[in-house]
Amino acid sequence: MTPFFPNDGDYLDVVRGQPAHRRKPSDESESTFAEDNSLDSVLKEVGDHSAPEWPGENLLHYDEISTLKLLRQLGLSDKAISTLVLGAASLEDLDTISALWLLRDLAAEQTETTRFKIEGGNDRLPMAFARRLSDRMRYGAGVTGIKQDPDRVEVFYDQLGATRQLAGDYLVCTLPFPVLRGIRVEPEFSPGKQRAIRELQYGSVTRSLVQVSRRFWEDSGANGFARTDDPAEVWHATWDQPGPRGILTSYLKQKTARRVAQFGRQLQQEFVINQLGRVHPGLQDYAENIVTMIWSKDPWAKGAYFLARPGQMAELFPHVATPEGRVFFAGEHTSSWPSWMQGALQSGLRAAREVNDAV
Repeated sequence: MTPFFPNDGDYLDVVRGQPAHRRKPSDESESTFAEDNSLDSVLKEVGDHSAPEWPGENLLHYDEISTLKLLRQLGLSDKAISTLVLGAASLEDLDTISALWLLRDLAAEQTETTRFKIEGGNDRLPMAFARRLSDRMRYGAGVTGIKQDPDRVEVFYDQLGATRQLAGDYLVCTLPFPVLRGIRVEPEFSPGKQRAIRELQYGSVTRSLVQVSRRFWEDSGANGFARTDDPAEVWHATWDQPGPRGILTSYLKQKTARRVAQFGRQLQQEFVINQLGRVHPGLQDYAENIVTMIWSKDPWAKGAYFLARPGQMAELFPHVATPEGRVFFAGEHTSSWPSWMQGALQSGLRAAREVNDAV
């Protein structure tokens, strides 16, 4: 593991295309909200967000309102809110997100000391799993159905044009709920689980990686990381790798992510080059290659991460991780760290313990 953020160079903020405001590493925080103390008193109420009984009745009133309404109730102007959520969301986005979801997210971030990446690339983690489990993996196998009875559970899947099936004592299902909506389940899950699968909101992300021939932004003292009011985050995950080249990541979110997702490939690339060019002027002279990932168009994800609407933390989330007979559930959407690999790993450990307890 190596640190995700560098300890030197300037972090940039870009608003309305104006020249970037610079922040020093000592000013950088993992949360865009951490620079303001407006939420401090509210966050003290959150408690242990990872506890099984969380959130409890005393917090549910925060789920009844949107994040935007909460911030306005705390006396923040729309301009102050826009500054507070720079890189994370627009005002329109905030009006669709449960205030309780945000509070849990911020409470989780307060427990952090730093963030890490895997040396040599985060894909080394799934590759390590693949090596250990190579004799058990089924590639190109799209699940079409789940069937269980009191003694076993079966999974039906299509592979190379043929319908196949596997049977076992238990099943751990990690499918995102937008994908699980299209899976036949017999007998049907409980009404609460069905509703959660059917209605749970997922966030939108369009992520583009741009390879450049030279890290030209370092000439002016920038380290490559930035926040913009698109809204987007800009990452430079190759800051600690040798050589002159670098890869910048444009992390577009919510409304803008959905808009760009509708563009053709060339227009997508032009948008991203122009967006990153406002952060690091001159980018177009150094860009060599660009790759874009649209989570909402990925058939095995159909969304980026669980992002609760007002009311969903109280009405739907209690049903998300609960077992259904011999079927157990894992994935970031079932964890207290939604949207993170951290949450996915945490949920896998929980599901494994649940299966062991069932045995």
